[in-house]
Amino acid sequence: MRLAGFLVSLRRISIGNRNPSSTHSPRGSGVFVTGAFLTLFILGKMVGFEGLKLGVQPFELNFTAVLLPLAMVLGRFAVAGISIGCPLAHLFDSRNFLDVGSAGAAAFVGSALAYMLVKRYSGYKSIFAGSVVITASWTLIFGAYFAFASNLPMLTGFAETASSLWIGVNVAGVALAIGLSKLRSRGAQI
Repeated sequence: MRLAGFLVSLRRISIGNRNPSSTHSPRGSGVFVTGAFLTLFILGKMVGFEGLKLGVQPFELNFTAVLLPLAMVLGRFAVAGISIGCPLAHLFDSRNFLDVGSAGAAAFVGSALAYMLVKRYSGYKSIFAGSVVITASWTLIFGAYFAFASNLPMLTGFAETASSLWIGVNVAGVALAIGLSKLRSRGAQI
């Protein structure tokens, strides 16, 4: 039921400040966040940031995975940008539509559940828990596809996916999300 409520809230547009002299538009900033994530994922795929990895498995840093935990801090517009941008980015070099669909489903489920978790429970511990939710959703959804497409055992697909996301999401992405959360708590308009 909460997921259905979240989907409805994605469609709602914040009215915000109705003062016509105000220059800040909540809707405009939300659209900007959505567009920024959409652009970052597509450019990351086109320029090659998604394939750019530092280190060797299981200790590698995938640069586009660092963006996933930011949805917990930036809210539903970031969830929308990630959910749309990730499958669109996979269209550039996908093997088939199952690749696009599994990436889109993993992006939406992971970022939406993590955002709802952080929204319900405040604090840095919830950001860590949300990053585990993101990694678990990607591991289960995209890992199953990866194992199927690569003709590997299911556990191997899960292990490959989890290890490639672990450093990017749970270390670098969490550090970035906590830093952004601290800036927002100090009054920065982000």
